[in-house]
Amino acid sequence: MTRLLAQAERRKGNAGFTLVEVMVALLVVGIALPALLSQIATQADGTAALRDRSYAQWVAQNQLESIRLSYALSEQMLQGEASGQAEMAERTWYWKAVSEQTELPNMWRQTVTVGTEPDESLVELVGFLKEHSKQSAPGGNGN
Repeated sequence: MTRLLAQAERRKGNAGFTLVEVMVALLVVGIALPALLSQIATQADGTAALRDRSYAQWVAQNQLESIRLSYALSEQMLQGEASGQAEMAERTWYWKAVSEQTELPNMWRQTVTVGTEPDESLVELVGFLKEHSKQSAPGGNGN
C-alpha cells in the first residue's frame, strides 16, 4: 500500500505542464498563427483572381464566337471597334472588340478584351476570321 502511495506521489509531481512550458507553447502558437492566416488570405486572393480571369476568358470566347456567327449569318464583317457588357456569374463584364485587316488579303484579326471595369483588361483573346471571296459562290462552278 505504501508503495502505491509513493508511486502516486511521484506521478503527481510530474503531471501537467509548468507555467514556463505553457508560455513557450503560447509564444510558438502566437508567432505561427498570424503567418498561417496571412498565407490563407493570400491563397484566397489568388483563387479569386484566377476565378475572375476564367470568367473573363469565357466572356471573351463568347464575344469572339458571336463575331464569327454574325459574319456567318449576315456576311457583315465587324470593322473597327465594338464594345458592350455581358452578364456572367452574377457579375457585369465589360468587353471591347477590335477588328483589323491583316497583311493577308481577306484575313481579319479580331481582338477581344474583357474586364470588370470599362477601361480594365483582365484577358485579351485574339482570333482570325477569313472573309469570303465575293467572286464565286461556295460549291459553285464559277458560272
